[in-house]
Amino acid sequence: MEINALLLNFEKQLHISEHEKTILTGFLHFLVNRCNSQNVIIPYGLLIQYDEDSSYQTFLSILESVLPQLNTKDKYLLKHATEKSLSQITLKEYFKTPKEILVLTDCEDDGSLDSIISQFQSTPDIIKIVCAPTHVIENRFRSNEHFFYRVLARHIHLEKLHSEEITCHFLNLFKQKGYTATSDFSDELAYYIESIYETADLKASEFVQDLIRRIELQMEESNGITAYRQGIPVDISFIPYSKRVLSRKQKEMYPSNASDLPQMIPIEDTQKVMPDFEENEAETHTQTHQFVPEHHHTNVLLLALSTFPGQMKKNKFEYNFNGHQGTVIGRYQLDPIPKMLDELLAESNENLDKIIMLCTDKTLKETSITTPENIMMNISPLEYFKNQIRNYMNPNLSDDERFTPITFSLFSPYDGIQQVIDTLRGIKNPVLYLDTHGGIRGIQRIMEATISLLKIEDIHVKEAFSVEFSEKSKNSIITSETENLKIFDFVSGINEFISSGRANTLMSYSSSHSKMDSSEQDFINAIQNVANGIQWCCIPEFENGLKNLQTFFSKNARAKTTDINTSYLEIYKTDIKKDYKKLVTQHNVADEIAWCREKGFYQQALTLIESRVSLLLIEDWNVLKINPSYTPVRKGNTTCYKVSEEFAPATKNDFFNAFVYRITTDIVRNDTTGLFLTRTKFNQLTEQDYTHFLDALQTTPRFSTSSAAIKNYLTNALKHPTVSLKNKTQQAFRYVNVPGCIIISDSIDQTVLFQLLILHKTLKDVRNTMNHASSELNYKLDAIVLALKYYMIWLEQINPNQN
Repeated sequence: MEINALLLNFEKQLHISEHEKTILTGFLHFLVNRCNSQNVIIPYGLLIQYDEDSSYQTFLSILESVLPQLNTKDKYLLKHATEKSLSQITLKEYFKTPKEILVLTDCEDDGSLDSIISQFQSTPDIIKIVCAPTHVIENRFRSNEHFFYRVLARHIHLEKLHSEEITCHFLNLFKQKGYTATSDFSDELAYYIESIYETADLKASEFVQDLIRRIELQMEESNGITAYRQGIPVDISFIPYSKRVLSRKQKEMYPSNASDLPQMIPIEDTQKVMPDFEENEAETHTQTHQFVPEHHHTNVLLLALSTFPGQMKKNKFEYNFNGHQGTVIGRYQLDPIPKMLDELLAESNENLDKIIMLCTDKTLKETSITTPENIMMNISPLEYFKNQIRNYMNPNLSDDERFTPITFSLFSPYDGIQQVIDTLRGIKNPVLYLDTHGGIRGIQRIMEATISLLKIEDIHVKEAFSVEFSEKSKNSIITSETENLKIFDFVSGINEFISSGRANTLMSYSSSHSKMDSSEQDFINAIQNVANGIQWCCIPEFENGLKNLQTFFSKNARAKTTDINTSYLEIYKTDIKKDYKKLVTQHNVADEIAWCREKGFYQQALTLIESRVSLLLIEDWNVLKINPSYTPVRKGNTTCYKVSEEFAPATKNDFFNAFVYRITTDIVRNDTTGLFLTRTKFNQLTEQDYTHFLDALQTTPRFSTSSAAIKNYLTNALKHPTVSLKNKTQQAFRYVNVPGCIIISDSIDQTVLFQLLILHKTLKDVRNTMNHASSELNYKLDAIVLALKYYMIWLEQINPNQN
């Protein structure tokens, strides 16, 4: 069957946008092409985001019915798994044929995605569908960009069902139950559902089931359900009574107020109806203030056009900004702010030069209206707006220079956003103003996204305005939205810090609020320290920032403020605490490495391993000790150890690295400088290999992995370790023997320690390779992620404080 015909099944029962339909069409084409392609494997991951459980269940039900109808030789089958069950199996074993499609449901609210990613990437031949509610996607999936954007490259958002889809669900279920209906039943039912669904207490399938129950109750009270299943048609008398439906019908048939209808008001009565307005002053307005013809900048207003209201009215709009106050007249929703800007700019002998208008197809379409002046006309909202505003703009410009309409598609806004950015790029020194109150909700979200992108171009909103329409008072109010707009900067800054460890936006927001509470400023400075440590891979800066952050999360140090500009920061402290977990309380370097690994800061995790794990094992856990034969000496704030009178003292990390360096010498002869775990082997290791690590590393001839042999490897590694130390006389570095520098605790599992040290030595090479500007990354990212996982597992296994 043709794919377009199959799509109708989805369109009737689900509320999906044109963009989602495009994704769905591509998915069905992919299934057909995959089946008909030979030896071509393209990984495919589809994320189904839903707001109601019934939506994804309906989607899967429709998909299951559609799959057998695809033009493929072999038929696809859906094979279900939950995240919990997936953790207990391997996809390679669970799936027997490439025609089985994985459907993953019941995803956890939090936790690492590493295991799922590993399973998905190791099985590119298996098609994956992941179904998850919006809160899981926003709070968990989005934090891992690799999973969200690459592993699951296609997304479909199943929004809450509207009355049209609910009607379709009802009629399908009604038919499945064996009922037939009269010809007018479906239309009347659709009218009933449209009237009450948005305010109903039950939603989706619960609403449908309740409506079925009520109709079946009425059946049983007349001829009985059995009779209706045997052929008696159900007519509109079975649709439940509703005051809301009845009221709507009465309003449509008999308008309660004649003013609700467009009217042609006689000219002689105009004074009585609108005593304050005798003409359309916008069409006769002339500029009276002085103009400076040559500006060094261009004043630009960005707004979103709206469709016409049900009745066109004249209204007065008051404003009061920075000592400038006045009143303007508006008819159409977007009139007031451009007219007010004309008066404000006149104070500095300037004009409003350009308006960029975000338009939908409806705002470009001509429609019949009756103006407040009793004139009936066919005109689009765009042209009507231009007629009302042009006389309040720079008189030295043409309409083409003044007005730039940009058409947006809510389903694919990319082109529109690009046009806005390109338009502003082409304007000489734009000074941008923003009107936030027009357009439909989707357009407003696009405008917010556009404003965020413009900041990258260093184009910022100077002032933002909105309108408070008043039903009670005579005049409405033009309000400032400038401070509220800065909230987006703040939220973006917090998100930037939590997701990527950067604090640029947050520091910019902080600097714009000079009255910020001192404790809040200290908090932001601590955030800056952490961010600098992450970005520069500077461990002391990172740990110093964490130490400062801890004070803000202790029970007796919770900073409070009533300042409206900084109280938002108080809100997000909880989110920061949740994200940083143990790091804002007492913790050790293992917690820091685990956090960096979870956040995807792999270079930082490797740096912590290289520079801090030795201190964790020696100072915090005491599973390794420095041989007391080496005399401790203080060097600044660091304890070092005298090796020889000729050389500078050695650090604990020096001794630890010397031990690690020779760890595999007994296994691989003449390998004192090379890596036992080669780069090629490292990139090939799998989960299974890590669970049997020493077997996976076997050489020819084989080396023993008995407890006695491993103890012997560790002992021999400590016989001749060397450290590079500076000669005090010659001021040159030389290798110096430090035999027996480390003592291993008897309580430690030496097999686990041996594995850990082999991997530690390799990860040092990974870090060094990543630090240098090589032409390519010799270590694969997936292999690094997997190695870090098992490094942390083994590290925790030798933790003497583990539960």
